[in-house]
Amino acid sequence: MQKPMKKLTLISILIKRKSHFLPSIIHSKSMKINNLYLISILFIVQTNLNAQTVGENTLIITSGFTPQIKDAHKIFEQPFFNDSVYTVTKFDYSIINTKITTPYVLKPITAAKMSGEPLDKIYNAYIAAGIGNLMTPLFEFRYDLDRSRDKRAGIQLKHLSSTGKMDEYIYPGFSDNLVKGYFTKMWDVNKLDFDASYSRTLRHFYGVRTADTALTNSQDISDTANEQIFHLAEGGLRFSKFNLSNDKMFYDLGLRYYFLIDKFGSRENGVKYDGIVDWGVDLVNALKEQRIGLKTEFNFYNNSDSLRINNSYIIGLEPFYKFKFNKLDAEIGFKADVAKDSISEIGIFPMLNFRIEAIENIMSFNAKIYGGSYKNNMKDVVEQNPFASSINPMEMSKNKLSTAIGMQTTFSRFINLNLAFNYEKWEKTALFINDTTIALRNRFTFVYDDMDMISLKAGLAFHSGKKLNILTEFNIYSYNPAKELYAWHKPDYDLKLLADYNLADKILIHADITYNGPSKAPIYSNGIVNAQTINPWLDASLGAEYRYHKGLGIFLNINNIAASKYSYWYNYPSYGFNIIGGLSYIF
Repeated sequence: MQKPMKKLTLISILIKRKSHFLPSIIHSKSMKINNLYLISILFIVQTNLNAQTVGENTLIITSGFTPQIKDAHKIFEQPFFNDSVYTVTKFDYSIINTKITTPYVLKPITAAKMSGEPLDKIYNAYIAAGIGNLMTPLFEFRYDLDRSRDKRAGIQLKHLSSTGKMDEYIYPGFSDNLVKGYFTKMWDVNKLDFDASYSRTLRHFYGVRTADTALTNSQDISDTANEQIFHLAEGGLRFSKFNLSNDKMFYDLGLRYYFLIDKFGSRENGVKYDGIVDWGVDLVNALKEQRIGLKTEFNFYNNSDSLRINNSYIIGLEPFYKFKFNKLDAEIGFKADVAKDSISEIGIFPMLNFRIEAIENIMSFNAKIYGGSYKNNMKDVVEQNPFASSINPMEMSKNKLSTAIGMQTTFSRFINLNLAFNYEKWEKTALFINDTTIALRNRFTFVYDDMDMISLKAGLAFHSGKKLNILTEFNIYSYNPAKELYAWHKPDYDLKLLADYNLADKILIHADITYNGPSKAPIYSNGIVNAQTINPWLDASLGAEYRYHKGLGIFLNINNIAASKYSYWYNYPSYGFNIIGGLSYIF
């Protein structure tokens, strides 16, 4: 017969099975259960279970198990370290010098072979030809020898002319022709330069208005009658030494000759020599780079025209002493010259030149005092004013004293700024005026007058290597002539801007802008002199060249973009807007 099931609690079963199971539960760390979970097991609700028969044994629990932790008894309240005494061993040693023989064998060192950067290709020849809207043909040819270590040589041919006419004025055609060659030879310490050229310049005295019938009907205004042609042949030699050492002798000697003749038979022979010789010395211990030397010059002029034959010369000697002290570079000396024309004069002038570098490679200041004699000559007159009369009095002028003070600074490796102040005191300086001895008054002669001149100059330059270069210059002038009312044909100020842009050697752009301030010209009427104002003017030109296939390119020059018929010389207006285009080729 099946025995009835007994009602047992879970805790009774656990006790009957294993009496030590309860303490194991309480103390076991491996079970990882908290006290709350343990209490829930102890007070679990009774549940009816079917289990095996466990017998009639009865266990009476009189008290619960109370775990206790024994007190920790420390031997010492504070930790401590055992001190140990170590014995340091003392060493006693000395160095014994012993010579050891170290034989060696010399072996040659092979020189390093450096492969230089590839050199840019050099083109030997350049040729350009074009034509403009005013019947203005242009031709230019240049040829240079290949790259060489010790010599250079080349030749240049150039032609520019125009047969264009000008409204309200007689025929103004012109022509410029040039043939030039040069040669340079270099040695270890010397260099020889030689050049020779021939130029033919044609101008017309077109400063006559066609509306002035009183003149045009009574005077010959034909092209031939108002034509002037200049022929100039010149050549020069220069022999110099490279200044390789400060304590050795240096020299630079030059000699030039030219012959100039015009259509009317006026001619001039000119010989010019200039030289410098100096030596390194040590006169003052506190000074560096000391040099003493002598500058010499000799200018000879032979002039002849339909009225006179004249010989004149200038001999100049200038001893000097150069030195460097800290940031100061100085050159002190004087100039003695003998000027021979119709009379002979001896002049002595101070020659001082100082430069101080305030901030190295960034800012410097300079001051200069100088003077000397100057011979007005036909060559300089023609280059300055080609409409000058064929017969002019070529007299001596004297720069009695000139002072120049300047500053140069660099804002960056691209931008430079120059500021300058100049004062000049001249005796018998030449001023151009219209020649009143000619009925048409379309030629210029000059008057001489003593004059003081002050000028202020500011120049700003931007250089970006080969790609872009810009140069600007602004000048202000103040003149104080002794007898004349004004400094004739001298502007009050001028502004110039030059710019070149190179885009990968494919597109070349050049800009040239000039703004000239007002000037005065004398108008003579019945013995009375009136000052005529020549208005300020602007001349802007732009040129571009495009090399579209190897050496072949196309160019375009636009002159006088503003189309202003301005006058630099009285009654001589310039051409208006004109353009020249053509082809160029380098090979």
